[in-house]
Amino acid sequence: MHDEPNPRQDALDGLNAERFAPPATQPAMSDAVEVGTGPSASLVARARANNARRRASVLAHDDLARLTQPPLSYSDPHQWSGYVPPELYDGMHNDSERRRALVEIMREVNARELAAAASQSVDRAVDEPDPLYDFDPPEPEDE
Repeated sequence: MHDEPNPRQDALDGLNAERFAPPATQPAMSDAVEVGTGPSASLVARARANNARRRASVLAHDDLARLTQPPLSYSDPHQWSGYVPPELYDGMHNDSERRRALVEIMREVNARELAAAASQSVDRAVDEPDPLYDFDPPEPEDE
């Protein structure tokens, strides 16, 4: 056995230490994924906003938050992110039960929101006078 240092072994030991050592600043798994600033950033931001809007719309109606029932089976309706799987996936029609259940809930939410918007516009039309009929033409000036 030699007590002399072996530079090749020292180099290998250094590489192994680098390769298998945990990163100094490993992000937690729950941290948000950094998307970047490219074209995908705006698409991801828009998708997140759409998900948040859908989620808020559904959770606003307690009777529609059927997210705890099969086939969705969330333990709490607030666990749903608002994501609805696409109709087409990999060129094929996505007919999963989960997607059908979410689409049905969203259809009902949209119908209620449209009815509420129509009701508000009718109420506003009845309560507010029509500016075209309340128009008094100016009196002609005498010269």
